[in-house]
Amino acid sequence: MNADQPIGISSPWRPKLSKVDVWYATFGSNMSSSRFFCYIKGGQGQCSKGAGRTFAGSRQELKQGVGKGSMSEDLMPELGEARVVGFRRAGEHTYTSRAQRQKRLQEVTVKADTEDDVKSVSSEVEANACATLMGMSSSIVGDRAAEVEGMQRPCSGAMDKSPPKEIFWKAVPHRLFFGRDHTSMWGPGGVAFLHPASNIQDKAYMCLYRITLEQFNDVLLQENILSDDYSSPVFDLTALDSIANGGSISLDALKRGWYNNVVCLGKENGVPILTMTCTLSHIESFKSGKFPLREPGKEYANTLVKGLVAGKQLSEEEAVAYIQEASTKLL
Repeated sequence: MNADQPIGISSPWRPKLSKVDVWYATFGSNMSSSRFFCYIKGGQGQCSKGAGRTFAGSRQELKQGVGKGSMSEDLMPELGEARVVGFRRAGEHTYTSRAQRQKRLQEVTVKADTEDDVKSVSSEVEANACATLMGMSSSIVGDRAAEVEGMQRPCSGAMDKSPPKEIFWKAVPHRLFFGRDHTSMWGPGGVAFLHPASNIQDKAYMCLYRITLEQFNDVLLQENILSDDYSSPVFDLTALDSIANGGSISLDALKRGWYNNVVCLGKENGVPILTMTCTLSHIESFKSGKFPLREPGKEYANTLVKGLVAGKQLSEEEAVAYIQEASTKLL
C-alpha cells in the first residue's frame, strides 16, 4: 500500500465516525503542530510560525477576513501588543469560501497584562491561529508554509481536513523510549514509542488534539504506513467502547505496523484520550534485542524539542535532556 496516495472518500463508515470526538494524544513528532497538521492536510508542512508571519504581514486581509485584533506576539511580533486572539472553528465542514470561513469562525480573546500572561496562553493560541491559517485561502498564506525539517516524504492527509477543535497538554505516568533504526519518513535513527503499561515512576509529555474518530482512523493508517480506504474502519465504535474506561486493543488489520496498539489514557471532559504505540509483546522484543533500541536522528529529535518548547512544557535545554534521558535509559 502506498502511503503517499490520498485516502479515499467512498467508505460508508465515515459520516458516522465524523460525529464522534476523541483526543488523539501524541508523544512523538506530532507534538509539533506543524508536523501533526501534515497528517490532516497532507504534504510535508502546512502551517508554521513562518506561515503565521506571512498572514500577519497582510493585516488588512486579517481585518477583512476574520475580524479585528491580533494574534499572539509569537505569530505577529511586529504588533507588540499584550493581547492574544485565537480563532476556534465553529463548524463541522471544510470551508469552501471566504464568506463561509468568516461565518464559521468565532473570535476568542484573552486579555493579558504582562508578557508572562501572553506566554501562558500562547501555546493554545498559536495552535488555534495555526489551525485557522489552514482554513484560509492560499492567497493569504501563499507558498510560505515551510516544510517540516527532516521529513523525507509527504503525508497523504485525512479525508476530513478540518483542524482540531481543541489542543492541550498532559503528562502521563508512562515511559517514553526510542526504537527501530530507520524509517521512510525520517531516515536513520529511532522513533518514539510509549510503553503501554503505566508506571508511577515514569513521566511522558503528551500533546492532545481533539479530532473526530474518522480523523483518528486516518492518522492511525498513516502512522502505520497504510492509506488505502477500508470498507470498515480499523478502529470503530465497538473498539472504542471496549477500552473507553482504560485499557488497550491491538488491531489485527495493522499487525504489520509499529503503532498498531491503541491505548486509552482516560477521559478529558468526557471524551476518551487515545494514543497509538507498540504492543506489550513488542516491548519484550525491544528488551531482548530482537527489535533495536536507537537514539533518534537529529532532525526527528529537534521536532520533538520544538513541540515541547512551543507547547510551553519545557525549556529547550530541559526538552533536550528529556529526549536524551528517554534515549539512553534502559527499558
